[in-house]
Amino acid sequence: MAGLTLRTSPPAIPPRFVRRPRVDAALSRAAAGAVTLVSAGPGYGKTLGLAHWARHGDPPGRVAWLSVDGSDDSLPGFWSALLRAVQVSGAVPAAHALLGLQPAASFGPAEAAGVIDDLTALPDPLVIVLDDVQQLRDRDLLRSIDLLLERRPPGLHVVLSARYDPPLRLRRLAVADGLTELRSRELAFTTAEARDLLAGSDLPLPDPVVDALVERTRGWAAGLRLAAMSLGPHTSEADVTRLRGSDRPVAEYLLEEVLDQLTADDRRFLLFSSVADPVCAGLASALTGDDDAQSRLERLEGHNAFLVGLAGDRTWFGWHPLFRELLAHRLQIEAPGMAGPLHRRAAAWLEADGDHVAAIGQLTEAGDWASIGRLITERAAPDLVAAQGGALVDALEPAARRSRVDPTPATLLASALWNFRRFDYDGMLRDTNSAALAAADRTDGSTDGSTDGSTDGGTDNGTDGSPAAGSPDPSGIDVLVAVLRMAYARARDPRSLVATAGEALELIDRVPRHRVPAVERYRAITTANLGTGLLWSGDVTAATATLTEAQKSCHEWDLSLPELTAAGHLAIIEAVHGRFRQAVRDGERARVVAELHGWSPEPQASAHMVALAWAALAGGRLDRADRFIAAAIGRGNPDTGCQSALAVLSIEVALTRRDHGLAARRVADLDAVGTRGKGLPPMLAACARLAAADALLVRGDPVGARRLLPDEEGIGFSDALHTVVLAKCLLAQDDAAGCLELLTRRLPALNPFAAPAVDGRLIASLAAARLRKDAQSLTLISDAIDIAAEHGIVRPFLLAGGPVRPLLNRHRSLVGRHQPFTATLLEATAPTSTTAMTPSPGPTEALTERELSVLAYLPTYMKSIDIADDLFLSVNTVKSHLQAIYRKLGVSSRQDAVHRARDHGLL
Repeated sequence: MAGLTLRTSPPAIPPRFVRRPRVDAALSRAAAGAVTLVSAGPGYGKTLGLAHWARHGDPPGRVAWLSVDGSDDSLPGFWSALLRAVQVSGAVPAAHALLGLQPAASFGPAEAAGVIDDLTALPDPLVIVLDDVQQLRDRDLLRSIDLLLERRPPGLHVVLSARYDPPLRLRRLAVADGLTELRSRELAFTTAEARDLLAGSDLPLPDPVVDALVERTRGWAAGLRLAAMSLGPHTSEADVTRLRGSDRPVAEYLLEEVLDQLTADDRRFLLFSSVADPVCAGLASALTGDDDAQSRLERLEGHNAFLVGLAGDRTWFGWHPLFRELLAHRLQIEAPGMAGPLHRRAAAWLEADGDHVAAIGQLTEAGDWASIGRLITERAAPDLVAAQGGALVDALEPAARRSRVDPTPATLLASALWNFRRFDYDGMLRDTNSAALAAADRTDGSTDGSTDGSTDGGTDNGTDGSPAAGSPDPSGIDVLVAVLRMAYARARDPRSLVATAGEALELIDRVPRHRVPAVERYRAITTANLGTGLLWSGDVTAATATLTEAQKSCHEWDLSLPELTAAGHLAIIEAVHGRFRQAVRDGERARVVAELHGWSPEPQASAHMVALAWAALAGGRLDRADRFIAAAIGRGNPDTGCQSALAVLSIEVALTRRDHGLAARRVADLDAVGTRGKGLPPMLAACARLAAADALLVRGDPVGARRLLPDEEGIGFSDALHTVVLAKCLLAQDDAAGCLELLTRRLPALNPFAAPAVDGRLIASLAAARLRKDAQSLTLISDAIDIAAEHGIVRPFLLAGGPVRPLLNRHRSLVGRHQPFTATLLEATAPTSTTAMTPSPGPTEALTERELSVLAYLPTYMKSIDIADDLFLSVNTVKSHLQAIYRKLGVSSRQDAVHRARDHGLL
């Protein structure tokens, strides 16, 4: 009787018990319903949590507590014990039928139903707590408990506490919203609770160590207490990571409380299945040979055997880390030599399922480096530029590090891929070339792998479903080597990108897909790189077709990053043609994708930033252009092509701001970008050279600018830019006739590219005006405005500054097209009053508005009479203004005046 008395009262609360108001509140909320199920594995604090709530919480009535044991697994035994608990609780009033009831050996279902009716008639609210209810298995008894739960009146609440879900009809209650469940997730200790628990064990630890311990144990209360037994006050995070399920205190607890409670079949199933985490039925079947893996997994999860269903559909299951480590330890003891074959079986199943990252992890556990090489060359390497690229490079790290002591084709290629994702292109090329040499040196029939020392000798002949160990297929090695050399060309030697991509495609064309299943994914990646190379080489037409094909193929093969880079370079092509509104639409779409998936730091996320910066510059939105350039350059991007394009754009932004000192510094930065690699492809090299010439030109050095210009003429984009810069030089050297002749002849070559077409017509209009060819000047400025208005191009007018204003006014007065756009151009080119009133320190006096207007013409090398005509002034008045400008700036020549004005921000 003393034993029953102890079992009918909540356990005493130990002195160092950690109060958890969060759990108390959850139990109180649950008590508003019909039934609470508290189901979690051993050591999660179910009993003490309920006991504290029953004694010190807020239960909605008296509490009848029964700690169930084996003697209760019968109708008489259970109901006798439960009635005793109800009587002890004080819930039964005097003279009530239940007060003296003592079930005898003949007590059966009918009598149980009668007791249930009497319980439902109790006058006051009652909470019945059944702890360790998983011990009840008698069918008649379980049916009687189901009846109790079904007939439960509003004043009765039942709490069922178990290590696993009892075989009761609880799902019916759940459907009717009559069941509240608290499981290991709700019972797991939070960091704050764990800190209190450890402090109560005289083990105060720093917050980062407690965080690591909670993560390691998943908040398992017993795990925290067991850890406290083996950790000291000076424990570090590294010490926590070394806590293992095989450590003696943890292992003994899990063995006694979990593993030793299972049948031999379930124990073997857990040992074999645990090599995979997570695990599903198909994978477990491959590992164990059992056809009933799904039902076993669900049953073991239901028994809270430290196995948790993932994603809500009970298809995949995850292990508690400490329990899995115990299983791994027991596997070595109970089935020596099986770990290696089991990891290979898991790898084979995962590879067939398309999970290359997990397969590589399994092969790493088996020490099967050769099979890793086969997997990455034939299937997995393209995943590096897909959404799972980060996970893949992490999985490859052990094989990459293995190459330091065991440099085989497999480990060297793993290291090359690892270096690729770390942007160490020199290391990548070194490993790639070494892998190619190692592959060439292999003799027929040799292998490339090592074993884990298991009894199968490191090779599996396929009898257990695993792939045969051996070197990667030579054609797979050749393709991957070619693709990695292409990646190096893109990052460090873009001049050779078209050639290396072409060589890779020729090789890919010769490889049968059944030997290298990833060959079409390699083709899509290579096509994207070929399109990039064609663009920067200046073959825009071929680049457009190639990148369009690449974008479609990369989408089809789920290659996210090459698809992004193809889209970005297609946006650049829109900018090349001057279709800036479309460039912005395409660039913004790519930017949203990159930011949504966290790909902004990747090299493949550079091209669309080039397009967006270019469009902003063309539209005169200089701050916006600066932001795009700074964001893309600030990522330390290794893409030499895009870095060079961004550097060119940064020069042009500085020139448009008339910050010529900054432009000169950025020209030096551009030179550094070129020298970091092995030179730039033709179009990029030409753009870089022309940007440097532009910088010299606006500083008043047309002779130096012309030295940077080659004599040949072509029909591409860089040739169009060359024509514009050369025309500016001629105009600056007072050769208006030569300037106009050049542009008249070359305008058809400029027409496919809207920005140079606007620039060329604007410069030609200025030249014609200087030659007094007013009708031609008006036609040219009107054509320039027509093209600029269509595409939102403003920058050429900003660069021209004051001298273009009379031409704009004439267009507005005599032609009248695009009046709002022309008004915008006039506003953008107007001298700023702020500059006039507060010039930078240097001039002895502030320049007047009229002097600033004259000053704006000095970089153009227009003669005084031409300036006078444009400003509707007399030549003498212009000369007087020039003398005043020279005096205030402290200079004696026109060229010095231009330099000094720029130094002080007046130009």
